[in-house]
Amino acid sequence: NQTQNMAYILGLWWSDGSIAPSHTGEINEFNITLKNEEKLLTQIRNEMGSNIPLKIHPQTGAFVLKILSRKICQDLITLGGRRNKSKNLSWPNIDDDFIPSFIKGYFDGDGSLSVSNRSNDRTEYTVKICGTNELLSFIKDFIEQNNIATINQFYKRRSTDEVWGLELPGHYQVKKFLDLIYEG
Repeated sequence: NQTQNMAYILGLWWSDGSIAPSHTGEINEFNITLKNEEKLLTQIRNEMGSNIPLKIHPQTGAFVLKILSRKICQDLITLGGRRNKSKNLSWPNIDDDFIPSFIKGYFDGDGSLSVSNRSNDRTEYTVKICGTNELLSFIKDFIEQNNIATINQFYKRRSTDEVWGLELPGHYQVKKFLDLIYEG
């Protein structure tokens, strides 16, 4: 059942989540792990209709939302999610109406906003997002099709891995992008 909130959760899972087999070997473990985001994970847990307490990751201290549900995991797989997704994740099978909410969730997980002061006393803003080439190509097209900007900073972060980066600089462009995904 697609809603704006579920599209956001899907985007956040796409960046910071996983599915895994339980002790039975069946893929039925849904996880999202976030540092310093207990309130957000509690809201997600509630939205997903669960009351399972959050856990704290013993090594990192991050909060972990873990829900055992074959249906949730199968729904993620149907939408294009998979195990070990970091190097081979593509765009999910979602309706166009949910794209901004998905991107917002993904950006909240694997995006950043940097602010720097230039020598001429001007403040410069840059949105940065990392992910797979295929996923970022879709986000790049979304940005360009919505007349936010033409993306010139689209690159492989390191020659030895499959992580790509996308940068959107400029005060006006950053504001337009953030307005679209957070208020759109």
